[in-house]
Amino acid sequence: MLDYKIPSFFVSYCHRNNERKPGQTAGWVTNFVNTLKIDLGEKFAKHENYHLFIDENEIKGNNQIDDKIFNELKNTDLLIIILTNAFLESQYCQEELNFFVKNMKTQDFERIFVVEKEIIKENKKPNSIKNLKGFRFINAENNKDRLLGGNDNNFEQGWYDQILTIAETMKNKILQIHPPNNNKGIESSKNKVYLAQVTEDLHEKYRDLKNFLEDNGYQVVPESPIFEETADAYAEKVNKDLDPCILFIQVLSDLNGKWLYDNTPGFCVLQYQCAVESNKPVLVWRGNNIKWSQINDNTHKDLLRYVAVHSSIGDFKKQITRHLTPQNKIQTHEFKIIPEELLPYPGLRHFDRNENKIFFGCDEQVKKLLDKLKEHRFIAVVGPSGSGKSSLVRAGLIPYIEQNHLNPNICFWRIAIMQPNISP
Repeated sequence: MLDYKIPSFFVSYCHRNNERKPGQTAGWVTNFVNTLKIDLGEKFAKHENYHLFIDENEIKGNNQIDDKIFNELKNTDLLIIILTNAFLESQYCQEELNFFVKNMKTQDFERIFVVEKEIIKENKKPNSIKNLKGFRFINAENNKDRLLGGNDNNFEQGWYDQILTIAETMKNKILQIHPPNNNKGIESSKNKVYLAQVTEDLHEKYRDLKNFLEDNGYQVVPESPIFEETADAYAEKVNKDLDPCILFIQVLSDLNGKWLYDNTPGFCVLQYQCAVESNKPVLVWRGNNIKWSQINDNTHKDLLRYVAVHSSIGDFKKQITRHLTPQNKIQTHEFKIIPEELLPYPGLRHFDRNENKIFFGCDEQVKKLLDKLKEHRFIAVVGPSGSGKSSLVRAGLIPYIEQNHLNPNICFWRIAIMQPNISP
């Protein structure tokens, strides 16, 4: 039921069970999920290797569950339910559970993880979870739940060990659902494209691109998340997956994906470097909301600034299509900082005479200037500061004059550029 290979988890609960109690800085469910995220980060090597969804907006009255929740459930590997009487009484919780069960490709009910916050009699449980092992967070003697995150003096480490057990069981279930591909003797007839792992804020765009590539007949690798703990082990796995690929594709944000276990560059840069060193064609995209001042990793900043294509995802897909078309093979390139004078947009300064090949959009204005100069020996270009006067004259008009577009009988023009001052 998961089309992409980043494990996806959904937490279903009744919002009444997340109300804060005395001694708590957050509700029980929030504390449970925050602890689970920490343990999942360890089990899956880093947080970017999984996607966990929890809806924090309470649905009230006659409101319906929105499409976002159904889409998350449709793409979810494992459903975690916080089982309470309130959960069983909630229409919305039952809809989420039933939708997940209905959309399972195989009736593997062990994909449902039951977290028992209250003791529920077996005959009151829905059929889909009746025979499942539950993870109890309740004292059977007094039927009181553990105040996770509270200031309980009778702290019991066992409750947190229980969450660690859940994380370990979730990882094992994911490896069962998406086993690593060890069939080395069987090669797919499809062309393979390497779609780099992303930071957690880009999971949606990753899924979109993966579906796009697969819909167009390409096999996307890696087929399962890379869990290696060190940079060397990670790079070795990346290089192995890269070897048969015809293209490396990467989407980036200002997050660099730091490592948990060793002091190395972010895994985004590491994947890119592997692709370049293996001489693979590379396409890199970034969004338009980069917070440059918050990026401390200069290598990641250079990757964003000088390599990544800044466009919409739709335009990026078109670029991918062009490069995957046989007659439009993309050229491999090295990761290097491009000198400022070679960048296609000079920033706030004007375009100069030697930049006419990258100066576009003013052909009509240049033609009007040429026509007027054929009639008059003097012409003034007037406009507000920053409107493009200097660029129009230097990168537009002057190159045309030098190419004899004004008077074919004159083969040499003396061009004088002067900035008026106190004594011009």
